[in-house]
Amino acid sequence: MASFAEYKTRNSQYITFIDSEFYPDYLDEAKMIYGSVIEQFANLVNIANTSADLLLRITEIPNPSRTQLLRVFRKYVSPDTSVEMLKVKKRIPNIIEDYGKGRVMVCTLKMLDERFTKDWLEN
Repeated sequence: MASFAEYKTRNSQYITFIDSEFYPDYLDEAKMIYGSVIEQFANLVNIANTSADLLLRITEIPNPSRTQLLRVFRKYVSPDTSVEMLKVKKRIPNIIEDYGKGRVMVCTLKMLDERFTKDWLEN
């Protein structure tokens, strides 16, 4: 069995939750539970010009939907950013500046669409 310290190098691959809703990675029930969130995310993807534009559009949506959409955004667009970091609206321009230039956040909508199709429509 791996020690806790061995997980440190891969800690961004794991979701930590404490008595709260979360975006599941591998649950069949995710389609049923989060189908409307995924559909809303797909609609935003279709109208966004860039990943930064997508993030800005998500920040305009009221909670609790915004938090769920941020979880999906992190999963599909920007795994280097935490949902907690993305929740602070006034920091979004700095996050885009820090993570949006040549990093994971700069992805094409085509890549997003391929990932979305692979994870949700083919399963």
